[in-house]
Amino acid sequence: MKKWNGVMEDCEKFRKITYGDCLKEWSQKYGEKVAICCDEEQLTYNQLDRYTNNLMVYFSTLGLKKGDIVIFQIPNSLEWAVTFFALLRGGIIPVMVLPAHGKYEISGICKLAEPKAYICMNTLFHSRCEETAKSVLREHPSIKHYISGEEIRNNMKTDKNESGYEKPSYKDIAMLLLSGGTTGVPKMIPRTHGDYIYDNIVIGERCELNEESVFLAVLPAAHNFTLGNPGVLGTLMYGGRVVLTDSVSPVEIFDLIEKEKVTYSAMVPTVLGLCVKYRQEDIDADISSLKFVMTGGAMLPEEIEISAETVLGCKLLQIYGTAEGLNTCFSPSHEIQPDSGKQGLPISPYDEILILDENGKPLPSGQIGEMVTKGPYTIQGYFRNPEANKQSFTADGYYRTGDLAVLNSRGELTIKGRAVEQINKGGEKIMPIELENCLQNNDYITECIVAGIPDQEMGNLVVAFIKKSVKELSLANIHNYLKEHGVARYKWPDRVVYVDHFPYTAVNKIDKKKLLKDLQEGILSWE
Repeated sequence: MKKWNGVMEDCEKFRKITYGDCLKEWSQKYGEKVAICCDEEQLTYNQLDRYTNNLMVYFSTLGLKKGDIVIFQIPNSLEWAVTFFALLRGGIIPVMVLPAHGKYEISGICKLAEPKAYICMNTLFHSRCEETAKSVLREHPSIKHYISGEEIRNNMKTDKNESGYEKPSYKDIAMLLLSGGTTGVPKMIPRTHGDYIYDNIVIGERCELNEESVFLAVLPAAHNFTLGNPGVLGTLMYGGRVVLTDSVSPVEIFDLIEKEKVTYSAMVPTVLGLCVKYRQEDIDADISSLKFVMTGGAMLPEEIEISAETVLGCKLLQIYGTAEGLNTCFSPSHEIQPDSGKQGLPISPYDEILILDENGKPLPSGQIGEMVTKGPYTIQGYFRNPEANKQSFTADGYYRTGDLAVLNSRGELTIKGRAVEQINKGGEKIMPIELENCLQNNDYITECIVAGIPDQEMGNLVVAFIKKSVKELSLANIHNYLKEHGVARYKWPDRVVYVDHFPYTAVNKIDKKKLLKDLQEGILSWE
């Protein structure tokens, strides 16, 4: 692994261009080839370039300029794509707000970012964005403009002469991604044109993308996984086609795979699990075009891992990625061995990964510890958040991922869980995913989440949140089941909580923090 010294020019494949430059290059190279489609509409590469320019000129007439920050909350749609590229071309910095983010998170972001505009649009499956925006607007005087979906549609197709504007540099911030925290105000993650373009290019190469690649964006396009790993941007870098949908319904997903001849998609485990379950019951749609599905963002339950490839008839790639930087995965053609690291290899030869013990000392291969990383596309600090930087970055510039991981002798990565989720019960360390996988093999448990709750004597107790089904097992039943399956006694749940349904985060991950909060506040109760 080559040493990364923080100098972009040392990275052999680094491209000193901006997304505005990329779009112009794509238009010249791919012309009338379809770039993006959504519902029954589509944009060619030429149209995407022209509409982007039209909308950028409109933003300029409103007084928005390079370096200005805007809240950008548009669900998956053609309007999302044109607006995103228009902002990047003009050097206007979008805060990539997810459709599901509410007033609390966005108000906190506004206090730090002091945005000049709020760009928002409702869609069929996300109908509260505009209501949230209007509520935020009343409280933040820095926001001078509210730009609606109607304004975007009216202006992007109206040809305008390009006016003088200050173009961004590849070193400038292109966008502010948001951290994946499930509660509180998300941290803002500054990604420059240069570092994120490099990220898109090298992960696209790892995933063997080409002009025939067709990506189905199921998750919000504003999310790092969907946006650039390789996602929307990686696909366009290689001349492929992007299919946007605003629905996570398996019916819609499989219909689109058949209709658009989708070759790959990206899903969090929750959505992947729904698709696998649906496909086991309904095989009507022809999904033979699908070459691989990428999954990441949370630990993958063993049951889904075992069945996904057989049920979907394609390769399953487990990716590790943070909005802050590091991405790892295998290529679709890689022959995965029994001893392979589940999350594969770093996408760049300049990525540096260390596994640290509890004292911050590097561990040898094969041992589990907290992972830290740095490299050509990993940030060096959060946006306007010195307190978070103190906690999240080491003195020598490594980003603390907060994940427990192990590297094998070939440098392949396996994620073992979140360090903050590791349960310390009387000095014994317990990883929730291990118990979850075992319990979900029980005939009466369809979904289960395991977490630690504070306890004065033991430090933590183990609680199992189980979705209600045909039969509710008692705590004693669960203990007997785990005993029969050889699970160590200290790992057994101390409490069991049955729930009607699980809460989800903005990107369809089960919200473990919300479950614990509801338990602490008495909204949920244990046996």
